[in-house]
Amino acid sequence: MIRNFLGHSGYVVACSCMSGARALEACDKLEDGIVICGYRLSDMLCLDLYDSLPKAFRMLVMCSPQVWEYAPPKGLEVLDMPVRAAELKARVSSLEEDFTQWREQERRRKGKRRLPRDPQEEALILEAKALLEQRRSMGEAEAHRYLQKLAMDTGVSLPEAAAKVKVSFQSR
Repeated sequence: MIRNFLGHSGYVVACSCMSGARALEACDKLEDGIVICGYRLSDMLCLDLYDSLPKAFRMLVMCSPQVWEYAPPKGLEVLDMPVRAAELKARVSSLEEDFTQWREQERRRKGKRRLPRDPQEEALILEAKALLEQRRSMGEAEAHRYLQKLAMDTGVSLPEAAAKVKVSFQSR
């Protein structure tokens, strides 16, 4: 019934499983998603399934309020049964929105991983920092922050900012 309701509400339902092992098998084939289940599956509890899920999956557990003696683990959502259709749709929508934001943050975080700098660029940065340390009486960390700020203020990369500093000291 839940699968049909979500499908008719416009959500993509990748699969419907009766056991935790089958759900894990399905998750291995998918990149990410939201798992909706009850507290007890045929072969395990929802907590066991949650612990085994890949990081890119979220879980919504539908169960009676008496089942939870303590707060559920972080990242595991609980929806008290019985539930109204509008309530389920609102919770899944909210969970999907949070999940979409998390996915975007992960993509940005992965995109920010820098490749190692070219040895020539690294030498240029070290040379510019040495010039700032000598001629402006800065410490190494202060010189590095100066280069970073210059790069940000002028909209150039750190090696380009280092080149500007080097040229400015050579022209004096």
